[in-house]
Amino acid sequence: MSTPVPASSGPLAIDPAVGRLVWLVDRAGDLGVWTTDLAGGDVRRYLANVNPETTTLRDAQLVGDSVVVIREVPSATTAELIVASPAAPPRVLLDAVESFVAHGDREVLAVRDERGSRSIWRVPIDGERPAVLAAIPLPDDGAELGPFAIAISPDGRTVAAGWVGGPLEVVGPKPATLQDVGAPLVVADDGRLVAVTGRAGEAYQVDGDRLVELAPPDSDPLATPGSGLVAWGTIGEDGELQAVEVRDLLAGLRKTYAAGGRATNVRQVSRSHVILEATAFDPLSRTVGVVDLGDGRFATFEALAPAVD
Repeated sequence: MSTPVPASSGPLAIDPAVGRLVWLVDRAGDLGVWTTDLAGGDVRRYLANVNPETTTLRDAQLVGDSVVVIREVPSATTAELIVASPAAPPRVLLDAVESFVAHGDREVLAVRDERGSRSIWRVPIDGERPAVLAAIPLPDDGAELGPFAIAISPDGRTVAAGWVGGPLEVVGPKPATLQDVGAPLVVADDGRLVAVTGRAGEAYQVDGDRLVELAPPDSDPLATPGSGLVAWGTIGEDGELQAVEVRDLLAGLRKTYAAGGRATNVRQVSRSHVILEATAFDPLSRTVGVVDLGDGRFATFEALAPAVD
């Protein structure tokens, strides 16, 4: 049974270890990369004075003390994965990048699309050379496929990658090729696929050759790469958050945390906190919710974009 954890009305301290917001614009309308704490304070600049007419920045994530972001410019033939920090100029990590996921504080797994295949690369952000892990041929009916995802085992040796409605590759000590089971969400150290997502934002646990519902449609669960942790929000008919569901699928643990407000989209899951944001995107304002998984406290913040001179 799920164990409900009541929300506390007490304040939640903004610990930098909990998480930070990554901004691609400041209040003056300048394009760049900044981070703030969850309430919008403690501004740190990573990249500034970017021309929005010639450059697109997307999918920025905080990885350790650096920000990794995809940059698209007319002078480059493909999208570039770059890393930036307050103490160093931006540096290109990899080209032809479609997407990426962070794995710990020192590396990301990047997806490249080129010449009819999708390849998965392990990309350190500290200067070491990227290494290709696997190449997955693009199916002929690629336009009909659902979302693509990557899952990493806790020991970091196994990576699962693939599409909803298409092939899924398990790469590692026990490699395997699976067909039409969904996009990977959690994979175990032994190469066993534990959970997958579907086309409509639902999730399923893999039980032999059966898929058992884990999260309902439109829940859009998020997993922490390298763990069994999965979280999603329960949304009421009024569109407000009612609770946050957290499962550790490898440890067999589950809890329900009382929550509320407009921040319904899970953005970050760690062993200590879940951070949510409102789905409507305003470049100058963010509505944020955070659940403390230790004591069950829930807090919301209305954060304004940084104003950087």
